[in-house]
Amino acid sequence: MRKVFFALLFVSCTKHGKLEDMNNVTFPEYKEITSRTTGSITYKVLVIGNSITTHPIAEDIGWKYESGMAASRLENDYVHLLFDKLNKQKGNIILRYANYSFIERNPDQIDFNAKKIKDLKMFEPDVLIYQLGDNVSAENAEIFKNTSVELVKVIAPKKTIVLSPFFKTKVNFADMKKIAKQTNSTFIDMDAVSDNPLSKAKNDISNKNNASIWKSEGIGLHPGDKGMEQISELILQAL
Repeated sequence: MRKVFFALLFVSCTKHGKLEDMNNVTFPEYKEITSRTTGSITYKVLVIGNSITTHPIAEDIGWKYESGMAASRLENDYVHLLFDKLNKQKGNIILRYANYSFIERNPDQIDFNAKKIKDLKMFEPDVLIYQLGDNVSAENAEIFKNTSVELVKVIAPKKTIVLSPFFKTKVNFADMKKIAKQTNSTFIDMDAVSDNPLSKAKNDISNKNNASIWKSEGIGLHPGDKGMEQISELILQAL
């Protein structure tokens, strides 16, 4: 029996205008990393999120990696850390991940019949981790919540994990809990990460050289290596 892990992170942003510089470049439909050497895939992972999950190179803001923002390098973002940890436990893993920030900014324009969405369903995830919401405006919050619930149901994973916002507000935290409840998902409270100044990239010594070329203050507000490690551990514990 094939197993699939689908991860989507949700956060919401009504008072974090510095995040507007992110997610303004072209994204690949998805990326994959796999440890398969022989035999069939025994564990599938699908991670859907925003810039925290993955962000392409964006020279206009001084971002030089194709990794989760703002890890000091690709291997240190939470997606790759989680993959490494799960691979040691299970082996023969395929992890698919993508930036779906368009759902945050235009939740009323999602086409559930589009190939992009159908491909997620065909991936047949066992576990879904939802990481979106940081870029949701106040006026779109309700639409985003309803769209998120419908998307999870369309994907129909065997298990869903919803993370609380990294860029937390009272509204988006409550909305993420509602999404988790309405989809019978496991909810992870990330307050210990998001509330810790040392978890942010601007305070992470690993980003000392990277920070010198950042052109947007918003990059440094994202989780650095310490924050990424903490996020991967929270997910692993929930599994």
